[in-house]
Amino acid sequence: MKIARKRSRLKSAICNLQPAIFNLQSSTCNLQSSIFNLQPSTCNLQSSIFNLQSSIFNLQLIIQHYRHNEHRHCFAIF
Repeated sequence: MKIARKRSRLKSAICNLQPAIFNLQSSTCNLQSSIFNLQPSTCNLQSSIFNLQSSIFNLQLIIQHYRHNEHRHCFAIF
């Protein structure tokens, strides 16, 4: 009798576990889909960061050029 009850409880536990497993599989699928959808945005962000870095570099060159010319201009006055 005890074995039959244990089996019954085990079957019940397995039955209760199956919807949780299904929900977990569904959530995993949704997560994979979200990651896939996020990839183009990540690519665009990386491209924007690269463009920003390039702009900063160009700005630094302009500033250096300006400072160099300003320095020469100061000596020309004296």
